[in-house]
Amino acid sequence: MSFIEVPNASLYYETAGEKGPWITLVNGHTRSSKDFRLFAKTLVEAGFQCLTFDNRGSGQTKTEEPFTKADMVQDVYALWEKFGIKKSFLVGISMGGMLSEIIASEREINGLVLVSTGTGSRDINPATSGGWGKTLEEVNARMQLYVTQGFAQRNKLLVDAMTKQILQSILTEDFEKRAQQQRAAINAIDNDMLLSKIKCPTLIIHGNEDGVIPVGAAHKLHTAIPNAELKIMEGVGHLLLAEDSKALAKSIIDFCTAHRV
Repeated sequence: MSFIEVPNASLYYETAGEKGPWITLVNGHTRSSKDFRLFAKTLVEAGFQCLTFDNRGSGQTKTEEPFTKADMVQDVYALWEKFGIKKSFLVGISMGGMLSEIIASEREINGLVLVSTGTGSRDINPATSGGWGKTLEEVNARMQLYVTQGFAQRNKLLVDAMTKQILQSILTEDFEKRAQQQRAAINAIDNDMLLSKIKCPTLIIHGNEDGVIPVGAAHKLHTAIPNAELKIMEGVGHLLLAEDSKALAKSIIDFCTAHRV
């Protein structure tokens, strides 16, 4: 296992690939770098190197102190410095997208991909702002906001497994405490005023049936970020990485290939 020590945290990270432009993947609320392992393999096969990590409050990253959005952004900079990454493509999902917007407004990067995200907490469905609950029924009800009904019906075993994994984390780990810390950081994000500072090529990808961050947030991003491209994926919800990872990977690979230097 690989960790880097940063102020008030021990940050878990993984890398994949040995050549090509870097793609840094920043995950969403409570999700870990495990989600990206197969996805990163696809990106590596397309000629890229991938950097993934567990945000503070997620996965194997350890922190005992409260943290802010600024701490989470600085974690990305610390990883880039460790690997001598001068420029990277940046792919941010949900909460990770909001953090990526901040980074892209501050640093010169190769390109930005925003997936299932908005400009801040005001774009998040209030129904998802509370806890997941402590029973299988409560967690399953919450999960229905993250995927479409059709996907849940076609992939019942997968959705059930995800639900049980989340419940196990709630009951056996400090999941809810860490989730609350992340929610506090998210609640402080309001990127409306900084989007015009994003000058790199930008691709916005969003599911038209997203129940967590409604698709209107993607249209708002498209209007505010100069020269951004918008791709709406039909018939999918918030978890594009689960619902249509092949289409998501192709969109990201095509975009990064077009803008690689």
